Amino acid sequence: MRPSNGTTHWQSARPRPPFPAGAQRERASAAIFQAGSRGESGRFTPEEAEAVLQQAVEEDPLQELPEGFDASSTLLAANLPDTVSSMEVGAHFSWYAPVLRVTRLETKMLGNDASYLITFVDTESATSVLKKYLGHFGSGGYSRPVRLRALPEQETVS
Repeated sequence: MRPSNGTTHWQSARPRPPFPAGAQRERASAAIFQAGSRGESGRFTPEEAEAVLQQAVEEDPLQELPEGFDASSTLLAANLPDTVSSMEVGAHFSWYAPVLRVTRLETKMLGNDASYLITFVDTESATSVLKKYLGHFGSGGYSRPVRLRALPEQETVS
């Protein structure tokens, strides 16, 4: 059904404020990208995301997995923004599969990155997320490349 003012269902009936111009836009951009943290463009590269993931894997994330949680249903997510909370991460990944728990890791490589262990309801859900995840986390007005990896299998001692 079309609203009576002629807008489509995805358009707001209220006019949008004008986009900030000149110096205002530069200040807004600097606030979003935290000036100087990411070079000229403020963008994070896929190579940086891979380096953050590698650092997180080397730190042995299995030791952070709470007792009783299945490692095969848990994924390591690396290179998320440092400013996001566990709740935001859980909400983001719950679009792909039901999330049971999100644990923030202490690992930081670039100084403004964060890594998390995300435990899903079962192994199939974790596998599905690995296959379907688009690889970007949008927060604070920009998109950041995120890397996911399944946790290594635990060694069994006989």
